[in-house]
Amino acid sequence: MSHSRGKHSPTQRSLVMTLIGKDRPGLVQSLSAVVEDHGGSWQASRMVHLDGEFAGLLSIDVPESQIDALESALGRLEGVTVTVNRASEDQPSSGGSIRQLEIIGQDRPGIVRRVTERISALNLNIEELESEVASAPMSAELHFKATAILRAADDAAFATLRERLEELGADLMVDLKQAD
Repeated sequence: MSHSRGKHSPTQRSLVMTLIGKDRPGLVQSLSAVVEDHGGSWQASRMVHLDGEFAGLLSIDVPESQIDALESALGRLEGVTVTVNRASEDQPSSGGSIRQLEIIGQDRPGIVRRVTERISALNLNIEELESEVASAPMSAELHFKATAILRAADDAAFATLRERLEELGADLMVDLKQAD
């Protein structure tokens, strides 16, 4: 059955799942087999190895009649915890402007909080966020690096964002550009 994302037949349901467990070969294959065995279609995912653990977020479409059996089978996967959430039938509007934000600066406690406070105060929505702390080249200093995809109802908030973020410190480099 073919259908477009966000519009499901009455018998199909979107599920958003999170998973975490010890990383091992075949983990994603086991998960994908359970999804397929229950008539599910893998729509999108983000998965990563972090400090010996494997964490993921994925979206699937599955026949409504298979949800309970799918949840039960996911609960039997060895060494992984899976949480299943039924996606809202009412998809929020995806209108507005999108920008990609890149931030690099000296790491310090609370940097994520301070950055996200300024983003939120401007009523910007964080649609994606990736961050890491790594040693700076040629020094032992730790640098914080983040990349975010932001959405706003209009461009006005983006005009102020760079200024508000640069108030966090002179060492913070901020780049805001049109998202790809």
